[in-house]
Amino acid sequence: MLKFGDTIRLSELDVELLRAATGFEPVEIGSVAELIEFVRLAKEHYPGETADCRRRRRSIDGAMKRLTEGESNSN
Repeated sequence: MLKFGDTIRLSELDVELLRAATGFEPVEIGSVAELIEFVRLAKEHYPGETADCRRRRRSIDGAMKRLTEGESNSN
């Protein structure tokens, strides 16, 4: 993920990571706020406490962590 101030650009690998984690295509994400909203909505799609829902939410959290870990180094 490339970050320029409040603007971000997801690489093809970032898009694939989010798609695999959420089950949704991450389109039109151009800011950190939009990424956070995408993740929030994706997690809401998997409510409940079934093993599958918990696993999917952990996967989404892990993808977000991988995307934002290097955030401070990309400015």
